[in-house]
This record gives sequence, structure tokens and C-alpha cells, in this order.
Amino acid sequence: MAMEETVRSNYLGAKYFVDNLKKDKIKILRGKFLAGYGVTLYEKSTVVKTYYDTPDCFFKQVGITININKLAGGKGELVVRFNTDANRIIFLNNIPDTFAKPVNPRSTAREHMDFIADAIYELIPNGISSDVQGLIRSLRPIIVKKKKRERYRIINANGFKTIMSFANCVYHNQINGIKKKVETLELESKSNNNEYFPVFQKLLTFEFPTLIATDSSDLTVGFDICVK
Repeated sequence: MAMEETVRSNYLGAKYFVDNLKKDKIKILRGKFLAGYGVTLYEKSTVVKTYYDTPDCFFKQVGITININKLAGGKGELVVRFNTDANRIIFLNNIPDTFAKPVNPRSTAREHMDFIADAIYELIPNGISSDVQGLIRSLRPIIVKKKKRERYRIINANGFKTIMSFANCVYHNQINGIKKKVETLELESKSNNNEYFPVFQKLLTFEFPTLIATDSSDLTVGFDICVK
């Protein structure tokens, strides 16, 4: 699939560890900070994300994640994304940070070398001081994340929209075999909500101070809990 046929997008994201997903979900959805918002169940789903990187995790170091997602109905999706928690040159902030396309969920990253290379060059237009094609040929599974989630659409009268996801997650390190289970609250919003997104986060964490903020990148969280 040519790059012009792919989905380009910019996302704002946030992720928190919760103490008790079942109880915290009820408290948060009934929270005072959501007064005036429309809250609608969006979907219940399970997604399996396989993250790829080089043996020395080069792409993680430069802020890029590469993953193939197994979705409901046997569908698959390849995603190449610049980690929005990583530092990025200011003039790049307004260009897409995510490129995605449908793929066979049983395929591997190496089967999509051209797409991945094109996405990387668009995510980092000034280039990287390495042989990109060679790096892609060395990709291998690093982390597999299985996420069972409930997603809610959150909308207010000012036009602010976000997706709030309550998830049971299992991270499986493909190198050392370690598995870790965590429960999370995740927020995702389009970049045109730049003004309201941090305000929404502030109100959320003010009312629920037990939430533990973590990196919004699944790959980084996977490394933090079952690699380091």
C-alpha cells in the first residue's frame, strides 16, 4: 500500500496505573470532573500488540515505535509512530506523528519494509545517521501486549473529545520471557484538542490523586515493568 493511501494522524495521549480497575472505573466515570460531559461506551475489545525493534532497541532510543496489532474479527494493523512523550524538534510538532495501514495480523514487520522506511523518513525528515533498511531487516519482536479494554467517548459542549480506556494489560517480554500484569486508565485525543487536553488531565488527577502517571507509549511501559 502506498504511503498516500495510509492513515496519517496526530494524537495526544496519557496513561495511568490504577489500584483496582473495577472500582476505579466506577468512581472515575461518576466523578465530579465529568459533570457537563457526555459519556458513552464506545467499545469493548481485546487487542494484541506486537512491538518490533532491533536487538539494541535502536528505534526506541530515537522515539519511534513499530507494532503490528491483532484486532477483533481477524483484522490487523501496522503502526509506525513517533512517541509523543519523547522530545521532538519544534518545527516537526505539526506534522503527523502516526502512520498506520491494514495488514495481515500474522505478518511480520520485515514483510513491510518499504512502508516502515517511508514512515520513518516522514516522522524524522532530517534523517537518522544509520542504514534504515538494514535496521528494518534486523527487526524482531521485543514486547507483546495483550489488552482487554472498555473504551468510552468523552465529549463536552466546547468541542473537546477524548477516548477514555480502562484496560487489563499483560506485557510479555519476548527476550527474557517475563510477563507482567497491570491495570491502566488511558486517554487518547486528537491534536486539535491541545488546549483542553492538559486541563482535562489536571482535573482528573486532582480528583483522583491515587492515579500513577506513566509514559503513554506501550513499548516504554513494557520496558519499564518487564525489561529493566
